[in-house]
Order: sequence, then C-alpha cells, then structure tokens
Amino acid sequence: MLRKDENELLTRVGPGTPMGDLFRRFWLPAALSEELAEPGGVPVRLRILGEDLLAFRDSSGRIGIIEAYCSHRQAPLFFGRNENCAIQCPYHGWRFDVNGECVEVSNSQNYLRDVPNAKERLAIVAYPTHEAGEIVWVYMGPPEHKPDFPAFEFTGVPKGYCHASRWLQRSNWLQGAEGEIDTSHISFAHKDLSSEHEKVGITGLQYSLADSSPVLSIKETDYGFMSGSRRNYDGKYFWRMTQWMAPMFSLIPRAPADDFTSGGGRAWVPVDDNNTITFAYNFRVDRPLSNRSFNSSRKARIFRHA
Repeated sequence: MLRKDENELLTRVGPGTPMGDLFRRFWLPAALSEELAEPGGVPVRLRILGEDLLAFRDSSGRIGIIEAYCSHRQAPLFFGRNENCAIQCPYHGWRFDVNGECVEVSNSQNYLRDVPNAKERLAIVAYPTHEAGEIVWVYMGPPEHKPDFPAFEFTGVPKGYCHASRWLQRSNWLQGAEGEIDTSHISFAHKDLSSEHEKVGITGLQYSLADSSPVLSIKETDYGFMSGSRRNYDGKYFWRMTQWMAPMFSLIPRAPADDFTSGGGRAWVPVDDNNTITFAYNFRVDRPLSNRSFNSSRKARIFRHA
C-alpha cells in the first residue's frame, strides 16, 4: 500500500513532474496506424502527459505529432485542412508541417521573408515519431537523450502477424498497471461461469481457476521485472510468468491454443493525472493472426468508440 506522498509522486505526470519527465525519456504509443491510414486524412486529437497534441499523416505520407494549437491565436488545428504537406489553421490560414515549422503566413505574405528568426518564432512543438507494430509512437523528451527505438518483438513481425487496439481508461496509469501485475484476479474476474473455457481447451485458464491463491515471486531485470505466480494443480505446480518493462509495458503469457495469439501485452500511456489510454498488442511469430484472434482483439477497439 502506497503512502499518499508516494502515490502523488508516481501518478502526477504533467510537464516538470518527476514521473512526467521519466515517461518523456521513453518512446510511447500515441495512436493506431489505422487511425492515420490515409495520407491527407483527418487528423487525430491526442492528449499525452497533460499536453494537447495533434497527429496527422500529411499528403506525402509522413506522420507528424505536433502541438494542437496554432501559434498565432491558439486556434485548434484539428479543424484545419490537411493538404499540401501541412496542416492549415482554420482561422488565418497559417500552415504547419510535421516538424512544427510554419511554412506559410497567409495573412502576411512577406513575414517569413522579412522578419528575422520568423520561422523559429512561429514554430509550434513537434515530436519525433516512429511507426511499428500497427502503432504510431512518439518521443516527447529532450532531443539529446532520445533513445533507440525499443526492439519489442511485436514491432518486427510481418504485416498481418500483429494487431493493436487502444481505449480510454478512466483511471490514472498506475491503477491500470496494478491490475496488470495482479495475476490472482484472473482466478475470479476472468472466470467463465458457463464453463465454455473447457470446450475451447484454454488449459492455462483451467489451471488458474483451480487455485485462486497463487504464490507470487518477483525477479528484477535490467528492463523492469519478471513476475511469477505459482498455483497448485493436480499435485503439480503451474507457473504463470509475466514480463514488466519500464516504464509501463507488459508481456502477458498466452495459452497454447491454435486459434489464439502466441504473445501480447499492454501499455498504459497517461493522458493526464486521472486518465489513461490503454494500448493492447497481440501477435504471432509463426504465421498471420487467425480471424478468430483478430475479431477477439477487435472488440477492444470497437469498445473505444462506443
């Protein structure tokens, strides 16, 4: 149980806070690739770590994640036009590219040419992006500390082998993370009262239901920790291992059933101090995902729009 001051330290994520600065040292999931599938398409409004942002794929196919408001009158760029490799503000027509640079001042044609340091003065915040694993990622930290993109296994599989979804969770990021590492809850919260699990043969779930009081073990790693839960089953031990990777990624063990994915996990990206976007990723390394596993994952994506 955390003390109040410890909880405050871990869940305040705005600019300048210790946890906010920590999150900004990592590549974070920001949006789904399918949300930005069309060059010149509708932008996606984001709020990450207390910052209002806008993600868009420009007409040349480049992805940008920029400040959500025009540097002139703070008009929301979401309502502007995404064309000619820039977002055009709906108020005065100023245009900003994926790097946050103002490339046109429509109501003062010579401003960029005649005013010293005009481009620097008018530019808005823009963050580096990377697209992998059906997810658009963002790095929001100091440029000099930008790390290499993490080599998660699901980001390197062929197209069709991975599926990602995201949804809004009305809690701080730590509340979501705590539920992820609490493996004992699956013995009740994931219990299928109709016993359908016996028909599909999800052996791992059967083992978990047999013992609702697992013995937990933690092993620290260079990237976070590994959590092991030991349950009794038919005179033997059943171990369920979960990987936890800084700052908030998980890899969840999967049952060896042909119709389901062989790997997957979640990430909790703080919207602000009280809300979180949860990303789920499911993947196989041996073959494309089946329709059954894809449709199962899709439920989470549909729920997000409900």
